[in-house]
Amino acid sequence: MKKIHIEFSDERLITPSGLVFVGQILGKSSFVKKINRAPISKDYLQKQIKNGDVLLTYIGMLCQGKPQYEAVREMMDDPDYYKYALGISYAIPSAETLRQRFDMIGDSLRKDIQQANVDMLREMHIKPTALDNGFVPVDIDVTPFDNSKSNKKGVSRTYKGFDGYAPIMAYIGTEGYLVNLELRIWKQHCQNIQHPRDGKTVYIGQTFRNVTYSLSDNEEKTVGIRTIYEITERTIDRYGQYFIVPDIELGTYWTNTSLPDETVIDLYHAHGESEQYHSEIKTDMDVERLPSGKFESNKLVLELTMIAYNILRIIGQESLKKKDAPGRKKIHRRRIRTVISNLMQFAGHLTEHAGRLVLSIGRSNRWRFTFKRLYDSFAFIT
Repeated sequence: MKKIHIEFSDERLITPSGLVFVGQILGKSSFVKKINRAPISKDYLQKQIKNGDVLLTYIGMLCQGKPQYEAVREMMDDPDYYKYALGISYAIPSAETLRQRFDMIGDSLRKDIQQANVDMLREMHIKPTALDNGFVPVDIDVTPFDNSKSNKKGVSRTYKGFDGYAPIMAYIGTEGYLVNLELRIWKQHCQNIQHPRDGKTVYIGQTFRNVTYSLSDNEEKTVGIRTIYEITERTIDRYGQYFIVPDIELGTYWTNTSLPDETVIDLYHAHGESEQYHSEIKTDMDVERLPSGKFESNKLVLELTMIAYNILRIIGQESLKKKDAPGRKKIHRRRIRTVISNLMQFAGHLTEHAGRLVLSIGRSNRWRFTFKRLYDSFAFIT
């Protein structure tokens, strides 16, 4: 067996070549211009690093599944590539600058980031897929974030038995695009978890309630909302043990549809797929353990996660439009982990000649045709 010798070279071998997609998608919006208009503290020394550069850098980190501030140091070995790929105008911030700027910005850009997220989905011509009945699902759910053994502000005990946060997420379409989220302390969550089992009697019915809400001009409106209820009575457990007192569970489902009661309840139960979306954020993107000890800074982290998650989802869904990717199994949604490992962490050789940048892709990479198609398709979306 021949011995393999390891040596260093000056060649520009880029691991996260897929960041070029991030720059393409974000470059079509006015996100950076809006963010750069936000004021910077007069006491802050590095004013030349704009808010846009800071947030673009961090979104690029999130798209690699690296939310911890220190991960930015990996970009320092070839900063020019990351600037080109992400559209950074001045410089890549240090880990210390990221932390300080996040603490300074906090939750002040929430509305701008929310609008940027909607604009991005529109500009990429995203049309969330409906269910078989024609309705487009919007799943809103709370998921616990484990941040135990920390002194982070806002962390409290969860029903899972650990200390953490209770962010609420809203996904749209069967693909699970993230349309809104909010970081909350766990004490705000009021969900009681119960698991159905055999040997039960279920009562289903409906009633109507009036709901009053305010418009943007403070005008109040009252509408009638249909409320479906599901009462489950258990007199024995799944092992055949009788209860001295029956166990009663009540579920209510508020809807403005005319679907049958059972269908509405089934649709609600089907939204359990949103748990998979939670898992992709917490596990695939590694965002569960938030990087800051300050609650407002972690709010900003989660808001940028929404942008990064949707970018990865857009890339994954676009990759399914043609049969040029490895794998024979037909799927309707590509998991975020697969997008990161096969399309974001995509090795390439970067060269520059006569002002022209060339990213060369090795023939041994089976995703090369998909990668090239994605780059071309994002470039031509207007």
